[in-house]
Amino acid sequence: MTMSSAILDWIDKNTGVHLKLKSRLQHEERKGKEPRTRFRYSVSAGGEIRPLEMDGFHLKTGLGISTLGGNRSENLSAEETFQKFPFALDNAYVECGYEDWVTFSAGKLAGSPIKLSSNLIWDADLRPEGIVLGSNMKFGVFSLGLVSALYVLDEYSDSKDDPFMMAWQVQLGIETKRFSLSLSPSVFKFLNIEGNALEYPSGGDTNLKDGDGNLFYGIGALTGSLKMQFTLDSTFKKRVALFADTVWNFEAEKDNFGVLGGVKLELWIFKIEYMLWLIQQNAWTDSLTDSDRDNGGGTKNLGMEWILKANIIGPLWAGLDVYKIFPLGKDEKGEVLVQFDLWIEMEKN
Repeated sequence: MTMSSAILDWIDKNTGVHLKLKSRLQHEERKGKEPRTRFRYSVSAGGEIRPLEMDGFHLKTGLGISTLGGNRSENLSAEETFQKFPFALDNAYVECGYEDWVTFSAGKLAGSPIKLSSNLIWDADLRPEGIVLGSNMKFGVFSLGLVSALYVLDEYSDSKDDPFMMAWQVQLGIETKRFSLSLSPSVFKFLNIEGNALEYPSGGDTNLKDGDGNLFYGIGALTGSLKMQFTLDSTFKKRVALFADTVWNFEAEKDNFGVLGGVKLELWIFKIEYMLWLIQQNAWTDSLTDSDRDNGGGTKNLGMEWILKANIIGPLWAGLDVYKIFPLGKDEKGEVLVQFDLWIEMEKN
């Protein structure tokens, strides 16, 4: 083997890349606003290098960029006479560990290692910043995972009381050829947020605030995530899954609970999903919730979501996402959000 072929072989085995290009046609009917339809798009790309994999030990680092549509969104709106838009750092992290028994990660992570079955409390575009220690052990068809995380939420230049989030999760699983079950209880503890104002609350600004506009309650939350999946035919990808998430903020005296339930079907090239949720005002911070929900993301609402995705050919996908959202405690007709997406997604591990 020549030196050049050896280098190419090493690159092929020890690097990964991904690219996603998405266009969106979005119609929304929000409270207090005129109905509107707009064109949106997003781009995200990144790579991963695994410089060390030896005797069970591994070291890897990743870097990604994406278009910047907001703190919880990569989606940009076509506007302002063909202006140029900026790219932002999507993730930049280092991970090391021994097999799956112990893994340590630090930096701006590519996703949350805390497993949740839905977007009830966590927007899918969020990239947490901090450190994570995890472990995953398998015993036949059974698995046990343990995760501890410390995330930085904000930095105040004029105060030592920066807000943090700590999280601990136990991940229990069973997986056979036809059936899988996962149950993941978690504990979240937010530090220094009571009496402070987090950056980027939802457009609805839904959490209870004091007279100075700061959060009235802290957050110490218990959550549970459940998913059951049945594989009916692996050849034609016939699968059905039931899933649920709950959250209870025990530091808030009232309006402190949220729950979501849903079903997901996979058949050939199609994925169909339906979710129904209720989340009260003080169950969670509206700075982290799904940005498509309640006028820019928020709590204090109930609603439902329908999702249809189709893998047209190769890396080309199409999708339809429909929200119907009702504010709690108000007699309003609710909000409607309809999104049609067409995207290309490519990945090499």
